[in-house]
Amino acid sequence: MNSHIHFDFVFAIQNLLKNQQFATGGWYWTNFYTYLLLKPGTLPKSLERRLSGVIEKHIGKQLKKYKVTQTFVLQPLRSIHLHSQTASEVEPNGKIGTVYVFILVAFLILAIGWLNYINLSTARGIERAKEVGLRKALGSEKRQLIQQFLVESLGLNLFSVFIRIGLFLLALVIFSDWIQAANGFSMLLDPLFWIVSFTVVFLGFFLSAFYPAFVLSSFKPTAILKGYLPKQTGGESFRKSLVVFQFTASVFLIIATLVINQQLTFMQQQDLGMNISQQLVVKAPKILRTDSFTNDIRFFKDRILSHTGVRQVTASSEVPGQEIFWTAEWQRFHQAAADFKLCSMLAVDEDFIPTYNIKLLAGRNFSKDLLLDNESVIVNKSALKAFGFTSAEEAINQEIGNVIPKKIVGVVNDFHQQSLKTANGPIIFQHIPWNSSFLTIALRSKHLGQSVAMLQKDYQEAFPGNAFEFFFLDDHFQRQYESDERVADLFGWFAVVAIGIACLGLLGLAMFTAKNRTKEIGIRKVLGASVGSVVMLLSRDFLRPVVLAILLASPLAWYAMTWWLQDFAYKTDIKLWTFLVAGVLAIGIALVTVSFQSVKAALTNPVKSLRGE
Repeated sequence: MNSHIHFDFVFAIQNLLKNQQFATGGWYWTNFYTYLLLKPGTLPKSLERRLSGVIEKHIGKQLKKYKVTQTFVLQPLRSIHLHSQTASEVEPNGKIGTVYVFILVAFLILAIGWLNYINLSTARGIERAKEVGLRKALGSEKRQLIQQFLVESLGLNLFSVFIRIGLFLLALVIFSDWIQAANGFSMLLDPLFWIVSFTVVFLGFFLSAFYPAFVLSSFKPTAILKGYLPKQTGGESFRKSLVVFQFTASVFLIIATLVINQQLTFMQQQDLGMNISQQLVVKAPKILRTDSFTNDIRFFKDRILSHTGVRQVTASSEVPGQEIFWTAEWQRFHQAAADFKLCSMLAVDEDFIPTYNIKLLAGRNFSKDLLLDNESVIVNKSALKAFGFTSAEEAINQEIGNVIPKKIVGVVNDFHQQSLKTANGPIIFQHIPWNSSFLTIALRSKHLGQSVAMLQKDYQEAFPGNAFEFFFLDDHFQRQYESDERVADLFGWFAVVAIGIACLGLLGLAMFTAKNRTKEIGIRKVLGASVGSVVMLLSRDFLRPVVLAILLASPLAWYAMTWWLQDFAYKTDIKLWTFLVAGVLAIGIALVTVSFQSVKAALTNPVKSLRGE
């Protein structure tokens, strides 16, 4: 289903409205997403302005008291998945910018293919020169020849449509999980799919067919029939410019692929400020043996801590690798004109910090004595800066809060709650063990399979009726980079395809050049030139467009990838060796492509080359 929200079941919210606590405090709850179906003709911006009056009516006095401003913002449903970058979305969203980049790359590869057709068609024109000359001598008009070449081109383009569709269907079958397009076959029923496909076909037909058709039909029949073949079919400089464009695009994609992989490696190898290795996360039970969540969890913790394979256990409302949805605006008490700061809230028990090996900068950890730490909080380093404390020690025993002041008893170092694409923000830890959704079990044993089986048995005995749902935290955290890994893989494949097509264009130029310089090569060999010197001569001419393409692609790729890296809070630097590797690859591939044709031309018997003179 094409939707920004996927669910297992639904229930009526009216059941919650019967709850007195919800009915009296519902205006402060942010646990729900509200969808509005507007009447035809309703302007969203006009409705937004009217909704401000609803806020003023219900909680206007409270907002003024605490100097807080709240507004309702309407968002089109269709724009959520690709265009929304707001916090606390239902599911991770895509980015319209990524879609635009893929569309641009797709058309770039199409352009390479179209230009390749032009290059190969004009290069092959020498072989068809006598055919054109003979047809003109027999009375064919230029218009008829143009029509012939256009029909040939149109037939090739239409035939390619069926090959493209076949490859598209094959890709959906083979790579459906990888590209996450399980319902991609439905695209074949969409008229827009066929409109775009045939538009691309005819666009390519007009762009790639007209130039070769006019060039080939312009051959002079008298010169051709006398044996003087055209030596500048379509313009040698024009064909070289096509090769420059093709390799510029190819080198650009190589550099982009290398930079994307560098950024992925950088994010995956950074110190997270915590330990996520061999951490097994189990979803907290919903059905309890007693009326106390805390007592049941403590019973389970004491039970599994008796196993030698378990190091520590902690309960928390969230675990690293996902967004913290519980947020609140807190301010610093006893400070004039203190501003409210939006903070993420984590409900934890006293074992959270030691289980994750988070560094304590000042103060102390929570205590098991709930009465002692009920009004205490621990903050991270980012919260320290947000509230204006100059040091961790200064913050100890200071009070922060939104309505009720809470005393800061500890300050911990920042850790990456989410991937390195997201900057660390203020986090406030509260000692609320009963408000936990996850149990994190730090394992010692290397035999994880045996440990999991043991823990599952203990869990089901401690919490009968609950499913044992678990995941390893390091795998869970790395899933945040899956979309970036797919982007890197796609760019890698795009680069391979672009290079392959560009090599065909370079091969066409090599064939054309060797054909045009056959007699020159023969004369050079008669005068004593070696095979190696002839190969070097031809290869040097072929490599000039490639070197120019590298010089053009490098600054373009640097600018584009610098722009792409701006979306990451923590990013790598673009290394110089990236451009060197891309350049060496491009030159190496070009040399391999033209070497066969160069060697073949250099080994040709000069007697055969000069026989026509």
